[in-house]
Amino acid sequence: MIIRPYTPADLEAVAQLFTASVHQVAASHYDETQRTAWAPQPPKLNTWQERLAPLQTLVAEENGRLAGFLSYEDDGHIDLLY
Repeated sequence: MIIRPYTPADLEAVAQLFTASVHQVAASHYDETQRTAWAPQPPKLNTWQERLAPLQTLVAEENGRLAGFLSYEDDGHIDLLY
């Protein structure tokens, strides 16, 4: 596994991974209305671009595919971990 800094080329894969996580992993804890409000399908890439812009983001790759990501604030507060 490789951990590296996020680049704009990762945007769609990050948004897709987040959306899939919400709709698949969280399905037993949240109803469809809640999941759709949390992670609209398809993901809105412009919203994701704005959300990630102020954050430091690292991505994890396995065999050239996105396996996870972490976004955190400059003070170390973790915002996203998927």
